[in-house]
Amino acid sequence: MPLRPVSEIAESPLYNEYLMLGVHYTTATLDIRESFNFQEHEVAHVIRQLTHDAQESGIRSLAVLTTCNRVELYAVCSNLSHAQLSLKHYLIEEKGVDPSLFKSDAVQVLQGKAVARHLYRVACGLDSLILGEGQILSQVKMAVDIAQAVHTAENPMKKNLRVLFYEAAQVGKKVRTKTGIASRDASVSKATLDLALTHHPDLFEKNMVVVGGGKMACLILERLNEALPLEARHHVSLLNRSQERLTELEERFSFTGETWEKTPELLAQADVIFVATGAPHLLFFAEQFKDRTAPLSIYDISVPRNVCPDVSETYSHINVYDTDALVGMSSFDPQKEARLRRTAEELIEKALEHLPNCLNKVACEAELKRLRDFVESLHLDYIEQHPLDLNDLTPEEQQEALFEWSQGLMQRLLHSPSTVINQGRFQAEDLLILRDLFQPLPYSREPLVLRSLPEASQPFSIEIQSRHYEEITASSTEMSS
Repeated sequence: MPLRPVSEIAESPLYNEYLMLGVHYTTATLDIRESFNFQEHEVAHVIRQLTHDAQESGIRSLAVLTTCNRVELYAVCSNLSHAQLSLKHYLIEEKGVDPSLFKSDAVQVLQGKAVARHLYRVACGLDSLILGEGQILSQVKMAVDIAQAVHTAENPMKKNLRVLFYEAAQVGKKVRTKTGIASRDASVSKATLDLALTHHPDLFEKNMVVVGGGKMACLILERLNEALPLEARHHVSLLNRSQERLTELEERFSFTGETWEKTPELLAQADVIFVATGAPHLLFFAEQFKDRTAPLSIYDISVPRNVCPDVSETYSHINVYDTDALVGMSSFDPQKEARLRRTAEELIEKALEHLPNCLNKVACEAELKRLRDFVESLHLDYIEQHPLDLNDLTPEEQQEALFEWSQGLMQRLLHSPSTVINQGRFQAEDLLILRDLFQPLPYSREPLVLRSLPEASQPFSIEIQSRHYEEITASSTEMSS
């Protein structure tokens, strides 16, 4: 009996539960993105707040992806319109977002397949400030891992959200491998250093200060570490609040530094300052530069910004550049970039064709688990009602008794399905699925194990919503009775 082609299998309804609401550097300025920005503790709060009562919020599961280019909330919803209102209300009430922004082009809202396509593009680095940005792939993974950790055992993250992020990460890896889009050092930090070199061709002769000690700051330090000759290394100074972290950076990169108490001295000596911290507030103000007369360039790639905009507004000889200044920076020439984008988009569209099958597998795993549990209950009930005693029987009698016992079990298992079918509740063509299910596969004595998708081994509570759900539930009730 040949299996039906995959193209005949309907898309899972789980595909239509996706919602994404967010802001992005192409449509929202930095000050808007800052108003949407989430610190790590805020991510946990919004997930708990909006998922603890899915009936009230319309949101079953939530993940937050926040980078220097974007802030995006990905939800699995029980009610898309209700969920969208809940997200907007939270952002207005808890984050102080201007309500008028939701009526502008600054805020992007996507549903269904468009959410998957967008996240795939994000993971591939096509939607980044710098084409092929390397950090975004780990940020996508981190977003779903944080969401997984925040969701509770009583309210676990829905598996179709994790599948979406897992598939996006896989596509991101594949596109980078097949296109070479990540063959160059593509990151905001690298682009910032390139921008500084365009402004200061003699950059490596300037006195530089790197503020911060996280991933972004370390990427800048790595580039400087590679580029600077030994005799020029004294041009770079580190500035960090923590002496412990400062010591780590000094040992790793062989640059010297100071803690926060020495900030005035370092600012006075610097020609170029790179600011890349995780601080959620401003660190540098115009007052700190009031005595400075020499030119100064500050590259602030922190989100939210750490350098107050009034610094450059107050002093004409001080230039401050934020992440929006990096728009248009690329590691490739325009023609090659266009070719890479076309190839990557083709791979993404091909990968999108695979997602419905992954989601159907999620739905089928849940239903198959319910079916196995139900059949096992019938099995145990039959054993209790019809105990099999083979003592004092000859081998031939044992074989006959076992055959009759197993015949009775088979009749018990097929009774309810046969009754439902005979009631005319299914069309004949609907029953063709039985041919697909009962294939003459090789028999194995190994117990059947329901295999889960990769990276989704944690227990999940799957709630299947399909147009046949009520019929299945009704049928199960009749079978159990």
